[in-house]
Amino acid sequence: MKKLMTCLLASAAIVAAMPEAFAGNLGVIDAQQILYTSNAGKRLKASLEKAKENGEKKIADMEAKLAKQQEELMRKKSLLTEEKYLEEEATLKKAVRDYRVEAQGIQDSIDRELTIGRKEILDAIREAVNEISADRKFDLVMNNAQLMYHSDSVDITNDVLAKVNARLDKKSK
Repeated sequence: MKKLMTCLLASAAIVAAMPEAFAGNLGVIDAQQILYTSNAGKRLKASLEKAKENGEKKIADMEAKLAKQQEELMRKKSLLTEEKYLEEEATLKKAVRDYRVEAQGIQDSIDRELTIGRKEILDAIREAVNEISADRKFDLVMNNAQLMYHSDSVDITNDVLAKVNARLDKKSK
């Protein structure tokens, strides 16, 4: 119990000294908001939704084709010799393996597009924060996700969003 009290008192002393420990200029951004509301973020979302829709359609078509092949094989099973049946079954199994590879490729492509798009936006956010920090002489800019509270006067999200839109809109043309 005594150790717990000592730890609590030490923590309280550290927290109380924090305002004096950082006396610089501080800025705060909401990186998630910028990521999702920037024009590039909206374009990325639309592109991913279209790719997902196209991928789902392609996968559904492949599944329907496989189901038809399997149904056809089952229907012909009693008419085929065992050797011919095993040959056609092997062909069907190969088609299923090919389907799985293709479906995984579609998902990988969507994941890759998401990763590249997010990186491009996050890089633009970083560049905008650096520019604004230099102009306004900020010593530190933090993402609001790590903060319990901040004054609206230190929030530069809208300024960063404007710079990100200007930079990436110009790049997308």
